Amino acid sequence: NGVSCVSSTLCTAVGYYFNNTTSQTLIESWNGTSWLIVGSPDVPGYNNALNGVSCTSPTSCTAVGQYYNDSVDQTLIESWNGASWSVVASPNTSSTQYNSLNGVSCVSSTSCTAVGSYSNGTVHQTLIEMETPGPSTGYYEAASDGGIFSFGPGATFYGSMGGKALNSPIVGVATIRQGGYYEVASDGGVFVFGPGASYYGSMGGKPLNKPIVGIAATPGGNGYYEVASDGGLFSFGPGATFYGSMGGKSLNKPIVGIATTPQGGYYEVASDGGIFSFGPGATFYGSMGGKPLNKPIVGMM
Repeated sequence: NGVSCVSSTLCTAVGYYFNNTTSQTLIESWNGTSWLIVGSPDVPGYNNALNGVSCTSPTSCTAVGQYYNDSVDQTLIESWNGASWSVVASPNTSSTQYNSLNGVSCVSSTSCTAVGSYSNGTVHQTLIEMETPGPSTGYYEAASDGGIFSFGPGATFYGSMGGKALNSPIVGVATIRQGGYYEVASDGGVFVFGPGASYYGSMGGKPLNKPIVGIAATPGGNGYYEVASDGGLFSFGPGATFYGSMGGKSLNKPIVGIATTPQGGYYEVASDGGIFSFGPGATFYGSMGGKPLNKPIVGMM
């Protein structure tokens, strides 16, 4: 019923099959040579079907459809993390009303819009659902020697630069939803850990006007940005679009951090609290720039 391709050698198609008792989800993957059936979950004991799919990277896909819960259809959403598909919670207008999702479009791993319909008992009405980032289930701390310390059930430790030779100290860390994280050194070197973290290049070994002070990953996990203390921004990966920077512009205080938006833009922050916004979704809401601070700002998220 639906298909999404992230490259000529990676496509995902979704639908359903009938096992002589119930309809079950069917997902197939194209590797450039042949199609293969990929294991997909179902709501046990019910008819299940997938109607649409959207992939933003090899490790991030969302599929939508419906399952039949004894009396009416209810929405069904499944998520791919690069290793397996899983059913994720999806809302319905009512447990006694027909609800179905027919199509989905994602701009990142944490921002999707799904469309379909529901019945209000008399006629069918439009149904639109949107995904927003969920709550964190853990966090990481990074030390200047590259040591990583993980806390919480969602913060899996995948390794670190701790105890390894570094040309320059680590100054930042960035996580991705697909599972993994990046460490960045002040000379621009990037170090990659985890199944979803791909290396796309770095400023390591290249001339810099000022040292790197932070790193931020793209929403889809398919790229990252490095930012220098003079506001210079360096983008790596297909998802890391350059929208401008404070590099070469007058700053009252040095840049100390960077954060990306779900829509693909980013912010730079200075030690005096000044905020500079670039790209889609990076709306300026105010800052501490020009306001009294007991101590300097050191980062943002």
